[in-house]
Amino acid sequence: MAVDGVDNSNNNTALYTAGAALVGGGAGAGIGYATKSILKDGNYTDEFVSKVHKGILNTDKGKAMSDLFALDPKSETYLTDCANVIKKHAKIFGIDVKELSSADVKIAEMLGGSEQVRDFMESFRISISAELGEEIKLGKESNISEILKKHTPDSLDKVFDRSKNKKAFKSEVNGEGAKEILKLAKDAQKSLKLKAAGIYGAIGAGVLGLGTLLCCGGKKQPEQPQNIDQQA
Repeated sequence: MAVDGVDNSNNNTALYTAGAALVGGGAGAGIGYATKSILKDGNYTDEFVSKVHKGILNTDKGKAMSDLFALDPKSETYLTDCANVIKKHAKIFGIDVKELSSADVKIAEMLGGSEQVRDFMESFRISISAELGEEIKLGKESNISEILKKHTPDSLDKVFDRSKNKKAFKSEVNGEGAKEILKLAKDAQKSLKLKAAGIYGAIGAGVLGLGTLLCCGGKKQPEQPQNIDQQA
């Protein structure tokens, strides 16, 4: 009947309007989440810090420190392991890679002997400890990852202004280290924005799908009249 058609049309309109409102709300929430992905109550969010921290660990210097401090000084192969770490991260340790390319040049000999290797690595550990202000442990109990994460907010303050009136990346930063942190921070923010867009995009798609199901998929087809010939 015509009345049924009007009622169904109104119901469809209402459902799609509600769906659109939910999608719109989800999109708005997604935008809000993206803008707040760096800060919460004036502090960096745990998720943002974790992403930047993982980025730091994957830098050349981060890998060199992780490899070095994971070595056990009590191991019989410690000096050889140290030499291999130095060779692997020659640039970080300020060594010319070309000098290490010759097969007849052993890194321990180049540094003046095995004890010099030990001294070299220990001085590096001490300098990093002094720079971070905390004692770095060696071997399996190495705490370098936790220390770097603890200091990540300090590193971020060099590239991000979280004052109430700013809340933005600084236009200029000095030093290669700061520039590297700036890139890591921007990459982390971009990743969080994409995550937010994906979450709320999925919510929107789900809402529209549910609206379609309610409007069309669940409609019961009218029963067809049966023609029964009655025999006299």
